[in-house]
Amino acid sequence: MLSVAYAMIHLEGVSRFLLHRGSWQDCLDLTDRGFWLSFTALIWATPIQIWVLMSEPAILASVAEAQGQTYVTPDVGDYVFLGISRYLLGWALFPLVMYYLVKMLEASEHYVPYIVISNWMSLLLTILILVPQTVLVNAGLIGPGLWLLTEVALFFFQIWLLWFIARHALQIAGSQAAAVVVVDLILVLILIPAFVDVF
Repeated sequence: MLSVAYAMIHLEGVSRFLLHRGSWQDCLDLTDRGFWLSFTALIWATPIQIWVLMSEPAILASVAEAQGQTYVTPDVGDYVFLGISRYLLGWALFPLVMYYLVKMLEASEHYVPYIVISNWMSLLLTILILVPQTVLVNAGLIGPGLWLLTEVALFFFQIWLLWFIARHALQIAGSQAAAVVVVDLILVLILIPAFVDVF
């Protein structure tokens, strides 16, 4: 089901989840069907990711120039291809890796809600954070230094959000949620880039 209305309802649901509003379950399809349909968030997010990736080489060149460094601008097509390959591979591997990790944590009954929330939350962050940030940078309203600062801030915010989703969606202890975050970061920052770069 690829419809704007379906996506909007689920974006509202994850917004309520993030804000601790008790009615968030009413906006999310937490069934097995909803699990598979949550991957339609990828269809909405991918074009935005491609646009962001197309903007990044110029942004990184500006950051390097501001720091007095030399940045060899890569071919935009190759840069986008590598970036989107990592992005799509992450969407494919994340639920598989988490399936086994959640099973180890004895929280399998919450696996479907966890993936549903994670998928739609990813789209929500893309819309609310990546889009405005990229627009402001491209318009010259955010300089290289401020962009770099926002990137660092967003990284730590995403770490907290990963922990928050794992803690509350899986209904596990904080230390267990931290372990989920560590596995997620290893997957996204080390394993997937290494795999894509090899091929």
